[in-house]
Amino acid sequence: MKVSIITPTFNRLEFLKECVESVRLSIVKPLDIQYEHVVCNVGSTDGTGEWLKQAATRDKHLKVINHDIQLPPSQARNLAIKQSTGDWLLPLDDDDLMLQRTIYNFVSLATEHPDNQWFGCDFLHMTQEGRYIMGDDYYSWRFSSPADMLQAIFSGGHFIQGNVMYSRRLFDQVGRYDEQMKDAAEDIDLYIRFIKQAGLPVVGTFISHLHRFHQHNISQGITQAKHQAMMDILARKYQA
Repeated sequence: MKVSIITPTFNRLEFLKECVESVRLSIVKPLDIQYEHVVCNVGSTDGTGEWLKQAATRDKHLKVINHDIQLPPSQARNLAIKQSTGDWLLPLDDDDLMLQRTIYNFVSLATEHPDNQWFGCDFLHMTQEGRYIMGDDYYSWRFSSPADMLQAIFSGGHFIQGNVMYSRRLFDQVGRYDEQMKDAAEDIDLYIRFIKQAGLPVVGTFISHLHRFHQHNISQGITQAKHQAMMDILARKYQA
């Protein structure tokens, strides 16, 4: 099995260095797993492109895509996935840290459930400096049916971020990230199509990554009202 970790990046070199290092330190033994970290730099002006070129000479797992023009997350993700080679895809934001056994845990879960095409788990929040934020853990919910999960998403009660791994086959079946989606909803939009196509994700009992809170988060300024407005748009999109 081969896993492609997908990371778009723009002007976050300070955080990206730790993100890349966290993937490099992954431990996959004793399973026979190959993995690559595909980082798609979309027009950064903070030295990201130059640093990535140097880092790729030291990290055999790092695959670099340097794109001259800034792209929205949906397009950057599609570009990175198009040039990846794994049969499993694992999104990771450029300011987050992946735990050492995340790849191993996801692949173990996929091995235990060979008929399933996507998987979820929990993740933790941390401050900009990397300190654990107590009382703000994120738990993947278990639902009794796809309809219940869709209802929870559309009502603004549940969302999924980078705490997933999915098969390339499923990604191709549902048709990439919607490049018309804005305000960081392109991932939720994709997962709605996963639910429609493949049913509920299998939820694992492990932590995938540490999600960093800082002043430049894409989600900054997205209030509960704005989030619900995005979910209303998705509900209308998939009303049929």
